[in-house]
Amino acid sequence: MIVGLDIGGHHVAGALLNRQGHGILVKSYRHSETRSGAASAELLDAWAHLITTIAPDTDRVTGVGIAMPGPFDYRTGTAFFESNGKFQSLYGINVRDELQRRLPASHEIRFLNDATAFAVGCAAMGATGNCARLLAITLGTGLGAAFLDRGIPVIEEEPGAVPPGGCLWNLPFKHGIADDYVSSRWLLTEGARQSGRPQENVARMAADARQDEVVRSVFAEYGANLAAIVAPWARGFGAEAIMLGGRIAGAFDLFAPALRAGLAACDVATPILIHENTEDAAIVGAGQMFAPAFWAEARTRLPRR
Repeated sequence: MIVGLDIGGHHVAGALLNRQGHGILVKSYRHSETRSGAASAELLDAWAHLITTIAPDTDRVTGVGIAMPGPFDYRTGTAFFESNGKFQSLYGINVRDELQRRLPASHEIRFLNDATAFAVGCAAMGATGNCARLLAITLGTGLGAAFLDRGIPVIEEEPGAVPPGGCLWNLPFKHGIADDYVSSRWLLTEGARQSGRPQENVARMAADARQDEVVRSVFAEYGANLAAIVAPWARGFGAEAIMLGGRIAGAFDLFAPALRAGLAACDVATPILIHENTEDAAIVGAGQMFAPAFWAEARTRLPRR
């Protein structure tokens, strides 16, 4: 059995996967809320505890695959979170070593970018159809992106096709970087500023937007920002589909018109797909690191930061 784990800014979820890595054993599924600003020991203890809760019979586990946000060295397992609002206490810490110290048995631990794991999981689950070139975007605490060619991550290609490391979040945009304008931080801050009311979370803000034109306009601006960031890379990569996931994707109806209009203005007519269960896809994608054919190609395509 393989343990697949999806670590997000506010949660950690995981499950046992069958030998093929395509199916979650439902009874093993576990989910826990976490504090992204917690001390390193608290985070590492929580993640290790969830792994042992998922797989108390450690003799049956052949490996642990973890979907992890960046910046992160996915080859060595070292965290480089800095100035992005999450896990900053882990900066410079080798997460692989620290988790292995906390687990009751020695397991091989492999890491994959969380957006990449989402994309790989979608492909493994058949959610992308016959699409060969996929651009996957996760929208939540931050902006995640992954470029897949026939199910294999692409982190470098000819100029203009794939950004460095396959990342969009850190690209220059307006007065900062892309992450500043399409993260939940931007949405809640801008929603509060324009409406004059505090916005507690994205789900409640989305409900408010369906009754309030001012709040709805913030989602429209969000969609326009996303289009401006994604369009040149969707076109340059030759994406056959754009797959959206993450918590903010649940409000797709509110920003879809502006997103589609912005893409069309850039001559991008790529179909947009929505995968509603980002966690499941990321867990399955993390498990794919123990599929020999996938790992033989993907292991050399892991970002260093």
